[in-house]
Amino acid sequence: MNPELLEEARRLWSIDKKIDRFNSRYNTIPFREAANLLNSMQILENKLSETPNPQNGEEFYESEFKRRLSGKTYSMETYLSGNPFTLNDMVKLYGLDDRDLKGIEPWLAANKEKTLDAIERMFSTTDVVNYELGLSLDIPRIRQQAEGFAATQIANYHQKLGGLIEGLTDAGIYLYKISPEASAVDRSYFNHLTRRLGISIGSICFELEDGTIQLRERELLTLIGHEGMGHALQRTITDDSELPFFAKEQDPTTIASEEAITQHYEKVVFDSVKDSKKVQKDLHIADTFDLIYQEEMDIRLLREYNLSLFYYSILVLADKSLGEPRDPSVMKMKRELISQYSLDPRYAMSMIENNKHNYDMEGNFYPAQTSELRYASKAVNRALEIFANHGINYDTKNHRSHIDMTFLTGYFTPTGFEQKAQLVSEDRYELP
Repeated sequence: MNPELLEEARRLWSIDKKIDRFNSRYNTIPFREAANLLNSMQILENKLSETPNPQNGEEFYESEFKRRLSGKTYSMETYLSGNPFTLNDMVKLYGLDDRDLKGIEPWLAANKEKTLDAIERMFSTTDVVNYELGLSLDIPRIRQQAEGFAATQIANYHQKLGGLIEGLTDAGIYLYKISPEASAVDRSYFNHLTRRLGISIGSICFELEDGTIQLRERELLTLIGHEGMGHALQRTITDDSELPFFAKEQDPTTIASEEAITQHYEKVVFDSVKDSKKVQKDLHIADTFDLIYQEEMDIRLLREYNLSLFYYSILVLADKSLGEPRDPSVMKMKRELISQYSLDPRYAMSMIENNKHNYDMEGNFYPAQTSELRYASKAVNRALEIFANHGINYDTKNHRSHIDMTFLTGYFTPTGFEQKAQLVSEDRYELP
């Protein structure tokens, strides 16, 4: 990229971050400064070129930066104009591929019966003799016991899985730069400033009726894949890279590809453990892992189905072509559209009732709801296909390392993520 344009971009990015920090403290923004920033960003955006099929790193970075700027200016312009955010606005902001959204309904149609079969299989093969109770963390004795138990389990899993992953991919060495801790908050997280991975005690532990604290092994593996191998490794590897500054920054335009990456590594961690009897033994799950793995396969299908149904419901509820959203006949039509794929007979009615007031004066479904579509990207699946088409498969250390480092180095829009995979697979881009 042109060094002068890159330096101007860095200056504008700095102002944007300052406005964001200001907003986080005072819950307002300097509107005149924001308008000036928008104008400067639009001028810079117009100086950049986007190449549909970049042939080298230079073309790729300029194209990706233009997409990043375009997302920022589009969002800022909509906000400062006072206009509502429509479904199309959210799709454009997150860079969602139309194929992903159009593919949701056919996928539901093809997988409804399979999902119902998976539920019945789990019921027939799972011996549920006790209720799994939430931890009584309000009681000091139980909280102390749970914290100690969770910390021990997390440390063991981190050590054993770290050794396993390091032997499978070059990305694995970065796991040792991450500090996993038992966390009392409800949701697990990764703090990139402290490189601390907080794993929710309440998510991975439960009580039996007799008060015994037990570990949810499957949930702990899932969180290590999602938060540890996904979010944490991507942040850590990116920080240590020599990428242009904008490719090391997260913003709404990169969220869709980030979340697609975490979903990928949820699967990877289970497949990695499945292939290692030693690690199964080290984690004390050798005798039960086959059941854990089968449960994960069934739960994964159920989870994917429920999420896809949720995304489909959002698209139905946001479809203005169906009519005025508060019209009873339109609500009935939407209920019927959702019901045809619902597993729970109550689901469609619940979605309609819970969201009937979530529309603006122009009939647009609120962005708090449509923004959930950012989790629907299949960018990673397409990137894996790109690699496979060039003979690079996820079955040897060299190939896996190549793919992992491509996926985990930098933050890119879904389009940029796939373009980078194409360039890497054709040896026209060298990872920094």
